[in-house]
Amino acid sequence: MKGTKFSHAYLLLVLVFVIVTGVLVQSTHVLRADDDTLWLYYISAKLNDLNTANDYEQELIDLLKNNEANEESIARFELRKDYNMNYILPEAIWYSVIKLWPEKPTIENYAVYLSKIIPFMILLTTAIPWIFFLLFLFKKKDHHMLLSVTIGLTLIAVMTALPYVTGYTPKVYLTGYIYNIEEFIRNTLLFIFTPGPAFSIFGTTPRNYFTVLTLLLFLMRWKGEHKIAYLLLIPLYTIHLSFALILNLMLLGLDYFSRQPIFKNGRLIAFNALTLTYGLINESLWQYVSSSLSFQIAGLSCFVLFLLLLWRFNPDPVLNKIPFIKLLKNQKEPLSDIILFSIAWSAILVIVIFYLQLTNMDQMQAKYFWAQLNGRALSFFQPVIIIGLIYISLKNVKKTKKVVMGTLLLLLLWGVAFNFSLNKKPLPFDKMTEDIKLIDANLSAGAQAELNIRDRFILSEQLVYYALGQMMTLDSNRMDTIKETARMP
Repeated sequence: MKGTKFSHAYLLLVLVFVIVTGVLVQSTHVLRADDDTLWLYYISAKLNDLNTANDYEQELIDLLKNNEANEESIARFELRKDYNMNYILPEAIWYSVIKLWPEKPTIENYAVYLSKIIPFMILLTTAIPWIFFLLFLFKKKDHHMLLSVTIGLTLIAVMTALPYVTGYTPKVYLTGYIYNIEEFIRNTLLFIFTPGPAFSIFGTTPRNYFTVLTLLLFLMRWKGEHKIAYLLLIPLYTIHLSFALILNLMLLGLDYFSRQPIFKNGRLIAFNALTLTYGLINESLWQYVSSSLSFQIAGLSCFVLFLLLLWRFNPDPVLNKIPFIKLLKNQKEPLSDIILFSIAWSAILVIVIFYLQLTNMDQMQAKYFWAQLNGRALSFFQPVIIIGLIYISLKNVKKTKKVVMGTLLLLLLWGVAFNFSLNKKPLPFDKMTEDIKLIDANLSAGAQAELNIRDRFILSEQLVYYALGQMMTLDSNRMDTIKETARMP
């Protein structure tokens, strides 16, 4: 499908409009001064003095343990203490902004300072991946690909309104509903169409812009740039290490079955060995994968065996004897990627369900890894599936005019969904400013503050990371003030 310079520029403008409005809608619904946002600010500010920050966190963990806090509360603080390597690039960007920010904060104006700097940092780290994404499409001048992406992202944007129409937001814990088949099917299907604001490609957290770069990686693959696309794993590992580890294994699996000859390139094997080793060493979730040392050793052994298979064993003579595999290998991208992902995802879902049923698994392991595994993998692959299917469908479209009219219809639907989603909602950064002022007042009030603390959590995570961020920014110590807000179980 060919397009004129005008139609190419028009589609780029439409795409920019969809991206900006999509981000605005998602921000309006989820952008708050919540514990995740304040924690990301804190781990960026703690680069000023890592040792002191770690001592503060350990002191709070000891406080929780000594007062018999809820197991999940302790686990969350411990997890975040060890989770610094997961978001290196966002941390570095936010830390640079903190150092370069023209206004120097004080205790008195800290809430005002934070309500200005956090929105700027969020917009900056969200915009950068999208800019690279748009530059790739602009440079390639592939009208068919640009049209597919524009229609696909518009469709995804329209579907983001589904939770507000149905009144039901799907949960990432897909296997959490296995005892209720009807609810399991409902939640899974809705999650496939719209993973919800927290996992939308239009979101503003590291996992959201990880999804943007994942889509870019697959667009590069569809242009035949498979080896170069692997290089995108470098920034992806620094944006969200846990997701990148899953994606890295997924890419190797896809290529092993569909284009095994590329692994004759020793440099590609060495590159993947380095990235996977980096991911395995720095991943802090192993205690939530399994508490069994033998299970972890078995997993590491499988990883080593997998790399050896990639390098030395060509599966084609075996796989080509299986009719279904032979048919699958004859499919072109992106269809082959979508089918292989769907098969692997479904198989892992079944395995996880049986694993959860047959083992006496620790509650934290089930909640923080296994129950989320399929949902999280699907969340960053969902745009690839939707845009990939559109990319295939448009291959045989001859009349661009009809496609453009269809795009305009989708834009009309998005306009309706956009207005419906924003109806009577405050602008996102206005709500964040309100949250920050309330947290600051509660911190100052100490023991008299009315805090929303979960059952037996003792400390408000929101307040703790607000205070720790302040301490690292101002080089002050407010540990006594934090402890005053503790609620004994």
